Amino acid sequence: MIFGFNTEAVGKDAVYHVQTEDRGAKNPVIDSMIYVGGKIVDRRKTAYVPSEVSQAQIEEMVRKQHKELVE
Repeated sequence: MIFGFNTEAVGKDAVYHVQTEDRGAKNPVIDSMIYVGGKIVDRRKTAYVPSEVSQAQIEEMVRKQHKELVE
């Protein structure tokens, strides 16, 4: 199951769109991108081993990574 979040964060100079999602078992990466004006300005990828984590753990990893980038 692909799971993720999208958030608009207002900064001093711009509005940042933060998108984070789990790419799924075939591509086990939690992928976050930060956009400004439709352009990617930063990206964070966190790999995981599907057999070593539960779906609940993956969802928590997605939430945590997204929250860190929004803050």
